[in-house]
Amino acid sequence: MAELLSRMSYFQKELDKKETAKDSVYYNALLTMFWLAKDEVANKKLVSLLKLLEQVGVEDTRFFQHRSQGSTREMFLLLGETVKAQMIRKISEGSSYGLLSDEVCDVSNKEQLVTFVKYVDRKTCKANTSFLDVSNLLESSTSANAETITHTIIQQIHDSGLNRQHLSSFASDGVSVMTGKPNGVAARLRRTMNHSLINIRCMCHRLALACASANDSLSFLVKVEKPLLQLWKYFDNSAKRAAAYAKAVMNLKKVLARTKKEKKRLRKRFKKACRTRWLSTEQSIDSVFEDYEALLQTLRIFKEDGDATATGLLAEVGNIKFLGAVHLLHKTLPKLSNLSKAFQKGAVSFAAVSLAVDYTLDELDNVASNFSFISDLKNDLKDDGRLSRCDLGIFSEFHENQLKSLTTTYIKALKENIQDRFDGNLQLSLHLKYSIPFEFLRGKNLDLKSME
Repeated sequence: MAELLSRMSYFQKELDKKETAKDSVYYNALLTMFWLAKDEVANKKLVSLLKLLEQVGVEDTRFFQHRSQGSTREMFLLLGETVKAQMIRKISEGSSYGLLSDEVCDVSNKEQLVTFVKYVDRKTCKANTSFLDVSNLLESSTSANAETITHTIIQQIHDSGLNRQHLSSFASDGVSVMTGKPNGVAARLRRTMNHSLINIRCMCHRLALACASANDSLSFLVKVEKPLLQLWKYFDNSAKRAAAYAKAVMNLKKVLARTKKEKKRLRKRFKKACRTRWLSTEQSIDSVFEDYEALLQTLRIFKEDGDATATGLLAEVGNIKFLGAVHLLHKTLPKLSNLSKAFQKGAVSFAAVSLAVDYTLDELDNVASNFSFISDLKNDLKDDGRLSRCDLGIFSEFHENQLKSLTTTYIKALKENIQDRFDGNLQLSLHLKYSIPFEFLRGKNLDLKSME
């Protein structure tokens, strides 16, 4: 046998070794692909990662020859189908599941419908939320209307092999296309799939809409929002302006930033204020609040150079009224942001919604009653204050009365909008508190103002 082995060719030895290590080679390759997908690394990095494994000692990796783009794509799809099949099996073991769907445009500007499924794992007895499917809405339709979305969701359920009758809930962002009573997606799903379907609106979207609606009710706050977006565009579209702003911030704060941690927290970019996500305006407000002096210095430098945009922005933001509105929002938006974060923690009990909303409303009442931000503004504008070098003039009694009136009107509008948006959930909380049977909630819209 030793004689025969010594006479065997090198190629035969390689073939034998390849056959022996075949299972481990495929396992390592697929595990590498799964890691890339799980950590959201580009699948084009697969070949270079396999080469790295060869260099660090996993020599058998060289036997994996399926490295073309077509083969790589097929194996990634196979992994996805395997993971999805395991998930579908777990869903089928339960008696019900819920869907969460939303529209989104991908990088190629295609209108996609992304759907997640929520179910209870019978082994762990925990609720899991997993990705189900993504479909091109305009592939076979000219409009992403309720009929198209409903047909797409039904097709996704059919392709996944889920039981249509087990669909018990549908969650969406709350737009009319999704939640319209006669012909919305939820109503259509209830008629065609399950008459006891529960429709749930996203609470975070409701809060954002409530904040945006309250802002729209006051013309001056709309004028505050517009300059915030213009400031972000002004600095984001020019490296020169962004560098000047960062330099001004560093120069003003280098005395206060004594530790490395404090230096890292220095803002070097102006934050974007997003209209569709009103609570994201908090970051932009914080930027203006903390670096207002640096902002004015930068705009004044570019104004001297003849920059018309800087001149216009300086006229809008370089006054006490705008600064007072910034102080008001800086005091108010964190209260709303904390409520939004409470809704985003994961599993939220409906019974806890009313408590969180009531606490936030009480916090807003405190802002409207003590006007503490006005005292802070006065201290900032004093001769030895934080903003004493801004040259905004004297904070008069007229400015104080104006800000008090603005605060009262804004807090009132904010509370009314929040109560209007969450009234359905507050009613539901009372029913849950007194143990109303779950069958009563079947077929109801949880976003209705009255559950009677």
